Amino acid sequence: QSTVTSTRKVIKVKVWDRDEIDGDSITLTLNGEIVKQHISLKRHKKTYRIKLEPGDNYLVMYAENLGTTPPNTAAVIIQEGLKKRRLALKSDIVLRSIINL
Repeated sequence: QSTVTSTRKVIKVKVWDRDEIDGDSITLTLNGEIVKQHISLKRHKKTYRIKLEPGDNYLVMYAENLGTTPPNTAAVIIQEGLKKRRLALKSDIVLRSIINL
């Protein structure tokens, strides 16, 4: 679990597989609502623009599977303007990473 402070209404979330490309996939939710599901992770970063609600927001990255070679090695960059924060998920079981924004 991580906390990222943001003063923006919209952030960019970039996700990718930071290790072996083996079929890892994730789901992103914001405040309990699905932003994007079944994201197949590759070497190149996939970018999503996410609109934040006033107050605290909770972005959750769920590891849907372990790919063909465990663990799931998802990585994410939270970007607001020029500020970036990189986080990683390394999971031998299906887990989630919660990011408080």
